[in-house]
Amino acid sequence: MCLPPQLNAAPHVRKDAKPAPLPYTRRVAWPLTNQQQEYVLVGGLVAAAFATARFDAPGTAVRLRDVAVLYLLSAIVRHAYHEYLEWAFFAFPEKRTQRDAVERTGRDVTGRTDDELELIEWHDRLTALSTFALLVGCYVFAGARLYPAVAVPETYAEY
Repeated sequence: MCLPPQLNAAPHVRKDAKPAPLPYTRRVAWPLTNQQQEYVLVGGLVAAAFATARFDAPGTAVRLRDVAVLYLLSAIVRHAYHEYLEWAFFAFPEKRTQRDAVERTGRDVTGRTDDELELIEWHDRLTALSTFALLVGCYVFAGARLYPAVAVPETYAEY
């Protein structure tokens, strides 16, 4: 039977050597949290949209101002819903689906380690940046195809 090699069998390996950190655990203090990053991105979009019409996509009736207001309202609803979910999680522990979960040392309330939390935060940060870039980029480069001009029927013209 093949047995795995023993640690003391390798003379070149130091016993006090620490394992290499995972690539996403750089222990870098980011200047912004994910929520602050969203405030900066959406706030910058709103400021650019309301400051000038220079960034409006040509060939469409939808202005960047309209898209910015949509993203701002989406962020407000998302944050309010997140706060509601956190409140419900702590207010009604008897209604949780995993009632038999036991808190362990080195883990948070949901059972994740610090490394797992860092990976989730890193993934959230990159997802937010790429989604923002995709949505704004689609408006800038394909605004006329995504938001075509709509003819208003004459019966609704006075509204």
